[in-house]
Amino acid sequence: MKKDKNQIRKFRLEVLNAAEKYGISEASRMFNISRPTITNWRKRYQEKGISGLDNLSKKHLPYPNRLPEAISQKIIDTKKENPDISASEIKKRLHLSC
Repeated sequence: MKKDKNQIRKFRLEVLNAAEKYGISEASRMFNISRPTITNWRKRYQEKGISGLDNLSKKHLPYPNRLPEAISQKIIDTKKENPDISASEIKKRLHLSC
């Protein structure tokens, strides 16, 4: 059963109130939630108010260091042609600087 936004906010606010009253470590044990998660919720709540307790988007972010598709394919093709070749040898053969 999927929880609605208000249920999520209410629960997280309850956790934050417990953290305020008993400390983050105790609230972490009480609710079986990691301390970094509680710290993140508290920071988002302080910055954005109640809307900061909403779930964050799971949208995939771009990978700026990702290899271009053409280079990836060359690496794959080289490995298929030479299964015993090492990564450093592929790098040398393809004149890669990464």
